[in-house]
Amino acid sequence: MRYIPRNCIREDAILARPIYGDNGKVLLSEGVKMNQAYIDRLAFCGINGVYIHDSVSCDLEIKSVITEEVKATTLSQLTDVFNLAGEGKDSDLNARQLLKTAEKLVNDIVKNNDVMLNLFDIKTYDNYTYFHCMDAAILSITIALEMEYSMKDMVQLAFSALLHDIGKVFVDSEIVNKKGKLDAEEMKEMQKHPKEGYNHVRENFHGTISMQTARGILDHHEREDGSGYPNKLKGNEISDFGKIIAVADVYDALVSDRPYRKAVFPLEAIEYIKGSGGSSFNFEVVEAFSKKIAPFPVGTCVKLSDNSIALVSENFKSYAQRPKVKVFMENDKEITPYYLNLKDEAYNVTVVSTVEV
Repeated sequence: MRYIPRNCIREDAILARPIYGDNGKVLLSEGVKMNQAYIDRLAFCGINGVYIHDSVSCDLEIKSVITEEVKATTLSQLTDVFNLAGEGKDSDLNARQLLKTAEKLVNDIVKNNDVMLNLFDIKTYDNYTYFHCMDAAILSITIALEMEYSMKDMVQLAFSALLHDIGKVFVDSEIVNKKGKLDAEEMKEMQKHPKEGYNHVRENFHGTISMQTARGILDHHEREDGSGYPNKLKGNEISDFGKIIAVADVYDALVSDRPYRKAVFPLEAIEYIKGSGGSSFNFEVVEAFSKKIAPFPVGTCVKLSDNSIALVSENFKSYAQRPKVKVFMENDKEITPYYLNLKDEAYNVTVVSTVEV
């Protein structure tokens, strides 16, 4: 299987992984044969790409870091917790269920600790509410695992990341959903969401939320140099959970389409995070992040320095920018595919860019 952008999907392409809607329910099942109506539906739902089966990728296996069942359960429970909070109803029971699901997320990722996180493995959608919170949790767990956190702390971190944007339900929905950049007054209102979320979980999730977890929600927009919000904390004043969720939150925002800008590719987002280490983000967190996030996700088509086109088939932790690839085009013509391991010093070939094929 391989990942392709929506504009490259051909009719009769076979879907290799299910597509989810806002509430965690399946929109399109694995094995569905694509047609124009389905492609139009993806566009309507803001889904930028899908996994497909085709002859180029028939022998390529992309290992998922979390099961489809856990993914669907997480999205459904997030929907319930956020909706109840917005309606002012008691959601402590739902929060307890979400905490148990956070543990399942951690267990899945720990089982796949040898796998570099492929963005597209979790991102066959681009809704920016519940999906973003799930992305942030998966990214946070991945970072914490590299930093050798205990299972107990990773579960609490995952719970914090899942809830990090719950305060947005208390911000004017017109501001949250504005299709454009916020003006100064709107930004001032938006910047209230970490404190609103912190207050909500402390007041309503009795016995479910720890101070450590709540601080992650409060601190996820704080920055190492004190330029963040809501409390302009610096360095060690910021909670450990807040430091990790900050990186996860910004990375996922960068690789997501927003109304006012297009998503950037993982390599660009990784470079931004690395370049902001020490000023915006904690160095130790950035280092752990850099080791676990794949700049060229498995299943991505790339252009090589010899102008050939290849499919990324494997990533290596210590050689993140030199993956193993399956070359299938040379001189703009399809060829009998062959593999190149770019980390092998015998090959003086590098990845130049991603391409849409």
